Amino acid sequence: MRRGALALLALLLLLLAPAASARTRALLTTCEPGVAEFTGRMDARADAVRMRMRFTLQSRADEDEAWEKVAAGWGEWIDSEAERLVWTKRVEGLEGPAEFRVKVRFRWLDADEELVAHRRRFSSACEQASP
Repeated sequence: MRRGALALLALLLLLLAPAASARTRALLTTCEPGVAEFTGRMDARADAVRMRMRFTLQSRADEDEAWEKVAAGWGEWIDSEAERLVWTKRVEGLEGPAEFRVKVRFRWLDADEELVAHRRRFSSACEQASP
């Protein structure tokens, strides 16, 4: 009996593996004086038909401070039904001394627009020196 339960568990893990293998990334792709570019990347899941991605810019003046949301006009969700969604956001006019990063939220939806899974990732920080 125990052997059968282990075989069933192994089969379930095998069936769920493609759905659980969807990768997500939040990357700092450019960091120059006054400018930063961030890229989000997500892969499709077998149990979802639509992907959504949303960026939030965050900053902090000191390592000991909490990250705070920065108004960047990025409030919209980016939708896709492709196998992979890659999107880049660029922000200019950054002033220091401060660090800037993005929080990227990822969502997978089924055919009924019901949430199948979600993840959250943070990019590396872009350090901006004093002018």
